[in-house]
Parts: sequence; C-alpha cells; structure tokens
Amino acid sequence: MIRHLWQRLTRNIDPWLLLFTLLVFVYSAIVLYSASNRDFDRVLNKFAHLALACGVMWLIANISQQTLMRLAPIIYIVGVLLLIGVALFGDVSKGARRWLDIGIRIQPSELLKIGLPLMLAWYFHHFEASLNWRHFLVATVLMVIPVGLILKQPDLGTAMMVAAAGFYVLYFAGLSWKLLVAMIVAGCALVFAVLDWDTCNRMLHEYQCQRIATMLDPMEDPLGSGYHIIQGTIAIGSGGLFGRGWLGGTQTHLDFIPERTTDFIFAVLGEEFGLLGNIVLLVMYLLVIGRGLMIASRASTLFGRLICGSISLTFFTYAFVNMGMVSGILPVVGVPLPLFSYGGTAMVSLLAGFGILMSVHKDRTLMKGKKMANWKSGIGDRKTLLLALLLLAGCSSAPRQPAPVAGWTPQAAGQPSPYSCSYTPRGNGGFYKDDGPLDLPAGINDIPEPLPRAEPLHRWANNPYSVLGQDFTPTRTVGELRQRGTASWYGRKFHGQKTSSGETYDMFQMTAAHPTLPIPSYARVTSLKNGRSVIVRINDRGPFLKGRAIDLSFLAACRLGYAMNGSTEVEVVSLAPGEAMPGPTMLIAAKPAPAETSALPAPTRNEPATQLTGNEVFLQLGAFGSRANAENFHAHLARELDDPQTARLVIHQAGPLYRVRLGPFPDRATALAEAEKLTGQKLNAIVTR
Repeated sequence: MIRHLWQRLTRNIDPWLLLFTLLVFVYSAIVLYSASNRDFDRVLNKFAHLALACGVMWLIANISQQTLMRLAPIIYIVGVLLLIGVALFGDVSKGARRWLDIGIRIQPSELLKIGLPLMLAWYFHHFEASLNWRHFLVATVLMVIPVGLILKQPDLGTAMMVAAAGFYVLYFAGLSWKLLVAMIVAGCALVFAVLDWDTCNRMLHEYQCQRIATMLDPMEDPLGSGYHIIQGTIAIGSGGLFGRGWLGGTQTHLDFIPERTTDFIFAVLGEEFGLLGNIVLLVMYLLVIGRGLMIASRASTLFGRLICGSISLTFFTYAFVNMGMVSGILPVVGVPLPLFSYGGTAMVSLLAGFGILMSVHKDRTLMKGKKMANWKSGIGDRKTLLLALLLLAGCSSAPRQPAPVAGWTPQAAGQPSPYSCSYTPRGNGGFYKDDGPLDLPAGINDIPEPLPRAEPLHRWANNPYSVLGQDFTPTRTVGELRQRGTASWYGRKFHGQKTSSGETYDMFQMTAAHPTLPIPSYARVTSLKNGRSVIVRINDRGPFLKGRAIDLSFLAACRLGYAMNGSTEVEVVSLAPGEAMPGPTMLIAAKPAPAETSALPAPTRNEPATQLTGNEVFLQLGAFGSRANAENFHAHLARELDDPQTARLVIHQAGPLYRVRLGPFPDRATALAEAEKLTGQKLNAIVTR
C-alpha cells in the first residue's frame, strides 16, 4: 500500500530534474552554512523554503498541459491588473513601489515571470498554423506591457528577467533572424547610449545609471556604490584554483562581503571552493538546463515546447546575470543565484517553473524513443521527430514478405483459436490495399489467443495525447468498456516497426491498437457480420478516424474473416484479468470524446503538380522535421482513408518542415466540413494555403 501511494505521488515527477535540483540545493546548503557564520537556523529555514517550493512544484506537475493552456491568459491578465494596482496603490519601500497589500503583501512582478511566457506560449500555440510577423508584433506588445509596468516601479532586475522569459518564447516560436539581428543591433546601440551619463539619465533612473557607472569603474567610489563589486571580485580572486577551504574564507567571515547569503553568495563559493568549486556548480546548472531543454524537445505541443524552452533559458539567465554582477562584468541588479541564494520567493518561483516542465513532460508522447535519427538537429527537428513517434507506432518501409518477429511471444498463451486463417492468393498478395503477406507462415493456425492477465501499465503509453485535432485521454481501468464501430487492420507496411508500447509489431500475433484502452490490456473483438470472436492484446494507439473503433493485427483480422475486405463492423469489450467472456460493461460510441488539443508535427512526400489558383486551402494533418517521419505518417493515413481521400493526401515542404495535407479545398468551410467527416467532430482544424 505504501509503495502504491508513493508511486501515485511521484508518477508525474521527473526524477532527473528533481535529482539535479536537489544536488544544487545540497551544495547551496553547505555554502550557506559558512556564509551565515554557521547559523544552522538559516540552513533549516532554507530547507523549509525547499519543502514549500517542492509542494508547489508537485501541485503544478499534476496539472494537465491543457489546463495550463486554459489558465495562461487568466494568469497573465491577473498579473497585469495587479501591476497596475501596484502603480496606483502600491506600498513604497526604499524608494520603490513594488508591493501591493491585498490583505497579504505580495509582489505581483514575480507572477509575471511565469505568467508572461505562459501567455506568449499559449498565443503562439493558438495561431500555430498561420504565424506571421503580425503575430510576433502582437506578442511583443504583450511582453512590453508588463515589462514597462515593472520598470516604472522601478525594478530593473525583475524587468530584465521577465523580458528575457518572454524573448525566449519569441525566439523558439521562430523569430526571424532578420528581426533578431535588428534587435541585437538596437540593443548594442542602447548599451552605448546609456554609457553617456546625460543620455542615461534621460532613459533610466539616476540610481540605475549610477550602477552602470560603478560597473565601468568601481574604484570611483570604493567605499560606496563600488563596494559590492570590489569585495566580490577580491573574494573570488583570493579563492584561486582550489579555494581557502570550507569555513576558511577571510572576506566572508570578516564581514567584507555584503549580502553574502543572498545576491553575493557566489563570492563566498569562489573564495572557499575556488575555481574548481565554481566549475562544479556550473556543471550542476548545465545538467538542470540540459534536462529542461530535453523536456522541451520532447513536448507533444508547441505550447509545451515554447514554455519549457523559456523556463530552461530563464534559469540560465538567472545564473549568468548573478555571476556576472558578482564578478563585476554586469551592473548590480539584485538577481539571486538560482537555487543557491537564500530566500523563499525565488525558490518557489523557480520550482513552480520546474513543475510546469514536469507537467509538460508527463504528457509528452505515447512512447519514449530509444533510438532516434536526426537527434543532432535543433529543438525544432527533435520535437517533430518525437511527435511523429506519438502519432505512429513507427512506420518505415518493411520487407515485401514479412516473417514473424523473432523472439516475441504473447504474454500468456490462452486457448487455440477455433478459426483458421486462410486465403486464395490474388495479385500482389490479394489483400486489402495489398497489405497482407504474400504467403502465410507455417503453423499460423497453431498460434493461441492471448490469456488476459494483470500486467503493469506502460509508463508513457497511457498519457494524454493529441492527433488530428483531437485530444485522447487513455483510461487506466480494464473491464469497463463495450464499444461498437469499424475495425481495420495493419499488415506488412508496419510489420517489424515499434508500437506505442515500445514493442515490435508482429502481424502474425493477436494484438491490436486502440485510442484509449490501457496499454497493455486485453479485449474481446466480435464480428457483427459473422459472429466470430477473438481475444487480442492492446499494445498500440489508433485508429483516429471517424467511426473506427480498433485496428487489429493481420492474424486477428484474418481469423475474424475480413482481411480481404479491409474492415468490418465489430463489438469491442475490454477484459479484466482472467476473463474469457466480458462482464457487464457500458456501451459507448465508436468515436472518441472531443477535447481541446493542439496541432501535430508532420511528414513528407512531394505534393502533386496540380494546377492551383492560389485561393485553395488544405487541411494540415501533421508537420514533421524529418521527411521519413512524414512519409510514415502519410502511409498511416493512406491506410485508414478511403481511396478518393487518399488521392488528395499530399506532402508539402515548407522550410524545415514537411507538412502532411489533405486537399485542395475551395474554401475554409469546405475543408472544416471534410475534417468533421473524418473525425465525426466539429474541430478548429488547422487550415493552410
């Protein structure tokens, strides 16, 4: 029971990200003990901050990605309204108006560190199919509003971090290199402008200009504004290669380093642990950032990729700015060293971001890719490759005459089937769309049906996912579903490829693909045409089209007697372990329940040279960074679509992406009507020109 409870509590927690975070935290606690003059209570308080932050992280990690998308505009709007409230009614402290008293004293600018990238990621996700420069302009306005309000407080450090978080979303969304270069040139011009005192005073507050002047020449006021930088650089320099030893820093324990437990704790680390200790911290930070970017690359939606990329690089920005200001290469702006500086607010803010990373990670794909080509390319190519794996259980070219997959047997053998599998060869195999074997392997009729038994659920294959404008949420309960609809089957085109469970598809075993039944689980499939009934093991996802209930393996379809036809009407009943016949169940429709979802990445095949007028539109069914993945998805859809539709299924290359499209259609309404015919639902499908 305890083990089961522990698994439920930790199932959405990414162990690697948590491990790297705890490594940084333990390292920081060791340094904090010295920086605080052996104040153990301060260290205990830091552990209390961690406990609170981990609780927030756990709560957010258990929120679905779809819920985060729905909350994004609300969080942004509330944050901006609170910033306006600060400007009008905020409390003034040390010359700055940053706090708002609403019964409790809050600093709304902290909310925008998460709220702004969430909003921008949601915005780009919403307009993914038709992004152009106008969308980037609107996103820039959405970013400037909170940044301007924070600068007015004034709070340059927080404004920098919020602006950085927003900029990273724009960058990952595909910001044009021309605009990026223009922004860099404008930024350099701004830097040179503020180096002039008079110009700086017209643009910034006087204290901010003083910090810039101090960075350029701290010795101009060594006992005043330059004191922090001078003492920080002295401490780091005195540490040398190996440092003075833990608890042995003279600058630290003689109270020369100001704010040594918070903003300037990096100076304590450099003095006592030297360059080697700094490198250890940098390696830990790289592990955290690398894990975040890996989660971003594996996200199943554009929203997930953008928000995870932004959070990961914002963490990098925290570290870079803090180390830069302590080392004297950046102005002192009051940015803490992430996970290292003492303080609860920053800790909660950072781990809330990590909670979002984990929330996106748990919904990333149906299958964890073990061996992936094209992984050397950037984040765009990686995301599309993984999303291609989400759509398919792997669909590359297969041999014309497949052999049974070596080394794979059913989980448990049940009774021999009373139905034989036989056919009369006709043409190229004689099966529907020539997808069957050229010959049947010996002993195929001796293969028993699987025996329903309890198996541990697959870790990734039962997560929510999105396909063709629909959201699917697999159930984790067996024995409760009875469903009628059309059954199709997979043949040699997919034989030998990976399924969503990571197993290899064998067309000569009794397996099936279902959109929502648990993986693995078992189901009885009965033909409504001839009354034949077989038991199959669910180990893959699909089909995704209107009215399609289940995709069976070739052997299962052959035993039901419809391999020559391609499809038949069936009843699907989920089986509990040990069941031979289904128990009482609930009858449901064949099509999945509609849900809010995102566009998928797609594959590639050359678009036919049809004479177009330029006004036609297409339904985008997927977009991929790899041509092979596009071809695989094209083949997958061609297997499920009717012949007239298959003829209109094309692959169009647009920049680095290969888009699988259906069309052309004369207008958007016609295209959406076709999407509804395919899925049985009214969808806000992706329509492109």
